[in-house]
Amino acid sequence: MSGVDWNDIDLTALARQLRRGQRQAAAERLIVAFEHAVELARADEAFLDDLLVAVICLLAHAEASTPRDVLDECFRRAMPDSRWRGDIAPLLSAS
Repeated sequence: MSGVDWNDIDLTALARQLRRGQRQAAAERLIVAFEHAVELARADEAFLDDLLVAVICLLAHAEASTPRDVLDECFRRAMPDSRWRGDIAPLLSAS
């Protein structure tokens, strides 16, 4: 177990930040994705690993690619660690 109390996660601040930084439709899709992921984590945190694998495989299939190619592209587009630690991770902390 990670020690995260998934019932304490409040996505309000994160949603507000996402809406400021992205096009509205993209922000809303990402917010819905976060809501579903947190819902699964609340049921059983182990679902997060399974969800990641499932999404990667579905993307690989949709793109006629491979899971490794999907992960490589995701890594290339990932935000820097400093931005994650300073701007995004704190928004996931219990309020």
